[in-house]
Amino acid sequence: MRKVLSVLCVVFLSLLMVSQVYGATLKEIQDRGVIKVALDVTEPFCYEEEGQLKGLEVDMANAIAEAIGVKLEIGLPGWENITKAWDPNYDWSDFDIAMGAITITEERAKVCDFSDWYFMSGQMVILPKDSPVQSPDQLKGRKVAALKDSVCEEVASQLTDQVVLVSSVDEGYEKLLNGEADAMVYDGGFLQYKVKKDPRFRLLDEKFTRERYGVAMPKNTPELKAVIDEVVKKNRKELFEKWFK
Repeated sequence: MRKVLSVLCVVFLSLLMVSQVYGATLKEIQDRGVIKVALDVTEPFCYEEEGQLKGLEVDMANAIAEAIGVKLEIGLPGWENITKAWDPNYDWSDFDIAMGAITITEERAKVCDFSDWYFMSGQMVILPKDSPVQSPDQLKGRKVAALKDSVCEEVASQLTDQVVLVSSVDEGYEKLLNGEADAMVYDGGFLQYKVKKDPRFRLLDEKFTRERYGVAMPKNTPELKAVIDEVVKKNRKELFEKWFK
């Protein structure tokens, strides 16, 4: 009986190991000739203009592909699919790496690896320009929009018990303008850029967090991480000045 159980255990563990699919290694990406990068559409990190994708993360993705010596294939799966990067059950079959203003956190880093940071930010609050709210404590009891399954959702829940979950920042802007939300918590870099371009909004001055954005990638791909780290550190200052100065 013990022998049978031992054999069954070995078979089960073997099947489990086969079922675990890890992301592509640097060599596999080079042999394939293409790196698949998931991005989230949010200006100025990734947006479409005249039929072309532009933005800081688009530039970074191009630099990564060039450093590896492969073609770039960009996918726009939406934020909910990008969060697969830190889902323990994700098999990395849809993309090799992901960007999308992804905050590096200890919890996420238990599941996926991150590159060195390529952008520093913090959560801020955006409101319609004519909002009576002048300070964060005045948001208590008001509807505050936040991206689902994100750091901004955590911050919003500390400000109010009426969090309005959205699937994209653009949806959040719409809810602010049509009165379905009184404010929105989101990454400060995006919001500062938005306010400069759109006079219908304003910001509260306070930053609620200090965050670093990184490129998410599978665990156990050290060669890939080393190349991406080098690209990130080489380009982050220049790209910040290009898109935010």
